[in-house]
Amino acid sequence: MLSPYFFAIFVDDIVNKILDCNIGCYVRHMCVSVFKLFMYADDIILLCPSVDGLQRLLRVCERAIKEIDMKINASKTVCMRIGPRSDAKCASLTLSNGAQLMWVDTCKYLGVHFVRGRYFRCTFEDAKKKFFSSFNAVYSKIGRFASEEVVVNLLDTKCIAPMLYGIEACPVTSRHKHSLDFTVTRVFMKILCVLRVMTLCWSVIISLVFCL
Repeated sequence: MLSPYFFAIFVDDIVNKILDCNIGCYVRHMCVSVFKLFMYADDIILLCPSVDGLQRLLRVCERAIKEIDMKINASKTVCMRIGPRSDAKCASLTLSNGAQLMWVDTCKYLGVHFVRGRYFRCTFEDAKKKFFSSFNAVYSKIGRFASEEVVVNLLDTKCIAPMLYGIEACPVTSRHKHSLDFTVTRVFMKILCVLRVMTLCWSVIISLVFCL
């Protein structure tokens, strides 16, 4: 039960060493190169206004991690640029062992997908895919037998929550709202239309049986 607290103490020295190097982004004279709000367990975000500064920041972080017998996984570590020159090509960042870190257009951090661009923004395409996947898994099992109320309740509890995970941390535009609304509307159309058609068919079949 105490392991999360012990691990927080264990990695706290990494944060202090990165902040002490005075490299990275500042907000009102406060260094946010590796802000504690951006760190969860062993997932870390490094922020820097230049590629050269980010490379130096990465080396400081790598040395601090090595001192506690940990290392950076190059296959799971990526770089992304946000700002006016987001489309400019950048030199690859390298680790001390020579491994290169790739520059990507999208990245996932704590379940939220960020997108490269002039401004900070998120994408919900992966969240919508999970929503449809969850709904199809539920609907394929009970869609033909459960009532509309049961299906809609399961949709609310099992499918919508994963799609909206972390949305409060993202800048949501009107386009995003319409897209998410349309995603849910499509599912409701399937639930209501299909169940009503099936109910009508069963009513017709039962009527024919009694007539015969």
